[in-house]
Amino acid sequence: MRIWISLVFMLSFFAISHIASAVAFTASSSPTSVNAGQTELLNFTIQNIGSVNITQANITLPSGFVFSSSGTTTTGYSALSSSPSWGNTSSVGIVGNGETQYFWFYSTTPANPVNYGFNVSVVDANGVFNSTNISVNLFDILAPQYASNTTSPSTNSTYVQGQLYWINATWTDNVAVSKVLIEHNFTGSSTPHNESMNSSSSTYYLNASDIAAGNYVWRIYANDTNNTFNSTPQFTYNLNKAVSEMRIFLNGTLNGNITSINNTAVNITVNATCSQPGCTIAVSRDGTSITSGASNPYVRSDDVITTIGLHNYSVTASGNTNYTSNSSIYYAATVPRFSTSTTAPVTFSNGSSSIVFTFDNNPAFASITLQGGWSGTATNYSLTNNSATVYHYNNSFPAGASVWTLFATYSNHTFNATRGSFTINEAAPTLSLNATPQWTLDSPIQTNVTCKSDVHILTPKLYRNGTAVNNPDIQTFAAGTIYEYFCNNTVNQNYTASSQKNILYIRSTPTANIMFVEAPASVEVVQNTTKAVTIKIKNIGNVGQNVSVKLSDIDGSLFEFVPVTKDILVGQTADFVLTFNISNLNLKEYIGNLSASSQNWTIYQTLTLRIMPSNETKIELKDKLALFALEVSKLESEISKDKVAGMNVLDAEAKLEELKSKLQEAENQANSGKYFEAYQNFETIDSLITETRELLKALPQVGGTTGFSNIWIFVGVGIAVIAIGGFVVYLFLPPKQGYKPETGEYTWSGKAKEAFPKKGIFGRIKELVSKLFKREPKVQPSG
Repeated sequence: MRIWISLVFMLSFFAISHIASAVAFTASSSPTSVNAGQTELLNFTIQNIGSVNITQANITLPSGFVFSSSGTTTTGYSALSSSPSWGNTSSVGIVGNGETQYFWFYSTTPANPVNYGFNVSVVDANGVFNSTNISVNLFDILAPQYASNTTSPSTNSTYVQGQLYWINATWTDNVAVSKVLIEHNFTGSSTPHNESMNSSSSTYYLNASDIAAGNYVWRIYANDTNNTFNSTPQFTYNLNKAVSEMRIFLNGTLNGNITSINNTAVNITVNATCSQPGCTIAVSRDGTSITSGASNPYVRSDDVITTIGLHNYSVTASGNTNYTSNSSIYYAATVPRFSTSTTAPVTFSNGSSSIVFTFDNNPAFASITLQGGWSGTATNYSLTNNSATVYHYNNSFPAGASVWTLFATYSNHTFNATRGSFTINEAAPTLSLNATPQWTLDSPIQTNVTCKSDVHILTPKLYRNGTAVNNPDIQTFAAGTIYEYFCNNTVNQNYTASSQKNILYIRSTPTANIMFVEAPASVEVVQNTTKAVTIKIKNIGNVGQNVSVKLSDIDGSLFEFVPVTKDILVGQTADFVLTFNISNLNLKEYIGNLSASSQNWTIYQTLTLRIMPSNETKIELKDKLALFALEVSKLESEISKDKVAGMNVLDAEAKLEELKSKLQEAENQANSGKYFEAYQNFETIDSLITETRELLKALPQVGGTTGFSNIWIFVGVGIAVIAIGGFVVYLFLPPKQGYKPETGEYTWSGKAKEAFPKKGIFGRIKELVSKLFKREPKVQPSG
């Protein structure tokens, strides 16, 4: 205890002596308030009121102040470049006993205008340290700043009715912008007024709609939370008048000249973009007013022109505050009624055709022109007039669609009088394919095969067995050969391709060979339906043959051939139609042998007939699968009962798994639409069900001692569990040391709780084994 009291006394003495020896000084700043966000001169006064000279002074800047340079009035100091620090380690120091020194430095102040604490620390000649905090306040002199001042649409735009206008600027401040106003006269007043602006982040905006054409001014004012104020210059915004554009329809033609039929009304529709008050429509024809001061839009459908010739429609849309006026003149060429006709052929020929225009009266055109594109480009053609009212144009028109337009001229104004078209189909040339001396020869002899066209500008081309050859093709071929000649021609705008084909036979010993060109290897037919397939047989011999067809090994009542026999010329192919008529047969495959025979030649091919299920059969198949599933469920239940009864059901379980696998395969096939494949598994499934049942029947019946023996098995297992549990308990108990009469309890050797941890379970086992197999020492007989 006395040691602790002495230690406390010594520590207290050391603390009191240390406090008494601390540097005694005062510090202050001048000025105590400076501007935020500026570079300011800060002057700190340090007065030494202690008995030891101060050798080092340090000023720690708060976060946000950036030191730039420093100085002092004392002579001995060292200044660091990163922070204001002064020092002279000699005993003279930098602030003597009872003296005052001034330390200053330049620093950039932060933008946030609050009070900041500067830490002033000193060290004296004895190395004793002391510090104090000085508070400096920052004034907010930073006004809000603007940028990105824009208008959309920009100034000097053109008026658009209903247009939305967006005036905006971005304002930022070192503290926070508190209020933004816009001064404008977009409402039309001569004196601007103030209006609050909407904001999105730092963007402040004003939405205005349908500003009238004119010249406007606007300026934005902003104030921050410290009541520092700023504004933009006054900007001008000019919105020019729009031209009152017009959509003028004469007989449905937009803003264009038209032709009209004499004594027929002209439909007039005028729709100007200016639909505001003050905007009106004026229309006159040939200087005579039709309407004046009409509201927009203007519609009239009864202006009848009664004289043939050129007439002008003058249309004016007046303006208002937002629109300038606009005028347009369009012309109507009034012509007598007329009809058109053409003598162009349906199919191309080299003869001349005509397009004829017949007028009721003299149209009095200055000129009349037909424009057509049948030469490949749009070309103007002059018309010939048979009389004052009939004009025509003659030409050998090419094949294809010919579109023409009739143009007429009145007083230097050209009008589209009418349009028309006609189509001439391409012609097919006539080709002649000839062989000299003839197409069928009984022995090798020189042949001359030629192809000619009746159109001299087309070139016939000759092919032998698909390969181009000279025209004519002069050859001497070997006996027993066959060649197919084919001829076609080049084409142009007026002619399509034609073709001719023939076979050249150089016969030798007669052969009567035939071959299947097309014969199905399998045919699928749905129950209670009919299906026909075509079998194609070609005569590849050198003589004509009578060929008959046959299908054996399949019941003849299920099919028929039409025809059964047919003559086939050399190189030709014949069709035989095989029709199956299937009733409600089982789903299975019937393997047949298809044969075709001539006088001395027979060919064969296997044909498989597969009977596919009808919709009714598909339903029956699914029902059958459900019954199978029910049987499997019953078998599973019986096996489970026999297994609980202690019977050996391994063979039955294996057979059941095979059954379930085959049933699952059939169900998967049915679910994927493969009903035929599923049906093929039914016989196997039936057989597996029977085999499983036979295995279950062969099992011995439950009874006698079987249940009794099982009970004794359970009793034996219980006794074994109890014995093992007792053995484990013994392992965990420490050995007894003896009986204590005073407590009536047994005592344990050592600490009971440590007995097991020290020995461990393996130690206990070892101890037990040692006791069980320990040999008693042999007793030697005395004497």
